[in-house]
Amino acid sequence: MFYRIFLLSLLGLKISCDSKEKHPPYAHNPIARVHNQYLYEQEVANIVPADTDPQDSLKLIEHYIQNWLAKHLLADQAEKYEKDHPSDIEKKVAEFRAALMTHNYIQKLVSERLDKQVSEEEILSYYETNQEDFKLKHHIVKGKFIIIPKTAPNIQNLKHLILSTEEADLLELQSYCAQFAKDYSLDEKVWLKWDELITKTPFRKVPDKTRLLKRTSFTEVQDPIYRYYLKIDAYKVTNDIAPLELVSEQIADVIIYKRKIALVNQIKQDILAQAKVNHDYTIYEPTH
Repeated sequence: MFYRIFLLSLLGLKISCDSKEKHPPYAHNPIARVHNQYLYEQEVANIVPADTDPQDSLKLIEHYIQNWLAKHLLADQAEKYEKDHPSDIEKKVAEFRAALMTHNYIQKLVSERLDKQVSEEEILSYYETNQEDFKLKHHIVKGKFIIIPKTAPNIQNLKHLILSTEEADLLELQSYCAQFAKDYSLDEKVWLKWDELITKTPFRKVPDKTRLLKRTSFTEVQDPIYRYYLKIDAYKVTNDIAPLELVSEQIADVIIYKRKIALVNQIKQDILAQAKVNHDYTIYEPTH
């Protein structure tokens, strides 16, 4: 009981501390100990989020203290066991530390030296050389797609706006869709996934969706609530080579990654070469 009252008082200290952050009254008061390791009120009080229910706060504090005790007691037992049963743990710790320091050092050198500028010529060359890597796993289309309520005004003029190539008509179409469309895509430079596109339309019920794609340039259908307009300007089907604009960013990332690997290897070679010049290492002949 005293323990729970103490924790409640600790919670009260936290609440009062929130309004006086500059002068916490419990900065050095211990609330738990394992040998020479101490847990202080200051550490525990800050784990409880603001506006937490007092009972929930109490449980959080109790859970934190129990975890803290378990962690330090377990570490103490492990240290005693290590003394009685010596292993190569110190060697592993040293190797891990060396590996971590080496990794950080190489990352620093890479960040300073790595060229992340990739030209269009490099992207195109990689694209043409590695065509098999860019086969599509799904159909894609370019065009216009609109879902409009049948009650929308001036809907009879919509087909003309969709098929028109005039800038003024495109602006009018964009304005109209922004006001009345349930969903739409008008950017004919953007590739869209065909299957995802038609799941929003009655075309989802068509058995052969690949044939539908290949035979459709413009179509409009309706259900009791909406009219669906689909204008296809270009398409690619599964196993076609993806258009360059669709994979150019991916290619740039691959080129930069390959540069990074090459740079890391070069850094290692340079270090070895300099160390050889400085006579910093020796390779001994094996003895028989």
